Amino acid sequence: KLYPLKARGSATFIMIELVRAMTLAAVVVIIARNLPPIISWAVIAFLMLLAFVILTQLFLKPFGMYLLVWLSRPLLAVTNALKPITLTFGRLFDRSLDEEPVTLTRADLAETLKSVAPEDTDLSADELRIISRSLNFSKQTIHEVMTPKRRVVSVKATDTLSPIVLDELHKSGHSRFPVTEEDGKTIVGILHMHDLADVKHHTQVAEAMQPKVYFVEEDRGLGFVLDTFYKTGQPVYVVLNAVSEMVGLVSVEDVVEQIMGKPAPQETTESDSQAPIAETEQSVVE
Repeated sequence: KLYPLKARGSATFIMIELVRAMTLAAVVVIIARNLPPIISWAVIAFLMLLAFVILTQLFLKPFGMYLLVWLSRPLLAVTNALKPITLTFGRLFDRSLDEEPVTLTRADLAETLKSVAPEDTDLSADELRIISRSLNFSKQTIHEVMTPKRRVVSVKATDTLSPIVLDELHKSGHSRFPVTEEDGKTIVGILHMHDLADVKHHTQVAEAMQPKVYFVEEDRGLGFVLDTFYKTGQPVYVVLNAVSEMVGLVSVEDVVEQIMGKPAPQETTESDSQAPIAETEQSVVE
């Protein structure tokens, strides 16, 4: 019911203000002619407070919205009847008057979103959730979303990809595995589950892994790592602490999940398109 009024833009605003001003002016004239001066002054002051302060404050509140809905038909009829005036002044208003600057903080917007339901807007529940979560996105660090080292499954470059090893990797639930040298510490590559679909039995990990490894510090912001994911095209980074020790993995899915509010689609292999993918894994900036 409000959309037809909203569609007329400033013409509706001009009409409402014009009707309000004319009504108040008529009431003021009647009161001034029929009541003593002091009483007229008090009554008119109250009416002006009611018309220009209280009603204005109620305009974007639930009561004001319901009032507009209730009056939508007569307001639309008046807008159409006064079209020559409202359209002319509305266009003049749009062209000559700039909107007042609005200062809106992150906290203000977050608080506003808490009170907005999908039925109150043309945004879906998913869109509202994404907007709300995006407000905190830049404040989060990689450490908060990474898969910690204790949950990371790694393999050695010299390991053989036998059926038993492949089965263990698949059962781990992960889709990417850091590859280390014999010392188990130096990372030399990343083994991706989707690269193992056509691998021949008894192939060494070193032959199937991707040798390019990217590293990123755990205190980096999610905005930074998301930007590097796009620039490098690498879906997973190894996360390092202040002394360059591996503390986890971070993947592009981990970062996207912080915006979407639900797990991102995981990679699948050709051999099992329904296989679960690694829990939030992490990557590294070279």
